[in-house]
Amino acid sequence: MHKKEASDLFKLLGDENRVKICKFLYNKGEMCACELLKIVDCKQATLSHHMNLLVKSNLVFAREDGKWVHYSINKKLLLELMNFISSPCNCTK
Repeated sequence: MHKKEASDLFKLLGDENRVKICKFLYNKGEMCACELLKIVDCKQATLSHHMNLLVKSNLVFAREDGKWVHYSINKKLLLELMNFISSPCNCTK
């Protein structure tokens, strides 16, 4: 993972609702949008916006099942982000 990708993910996670969504997906596994709407205190359109950003960043996967969309966290990408953060810094400043 490069610094730019890590920075973009941290910017994405700068929103409290997106952090909450990711935390629930990590701990609960796959969830449908209707379940997430009960967890996040926002309107359906706002949830859709959050989910679109998370899916576009590859942090969350979306799977359509009829009229429902089920979401799951990309644990591999989270692990890459954790490895990036925990790796030694090669900075001179």
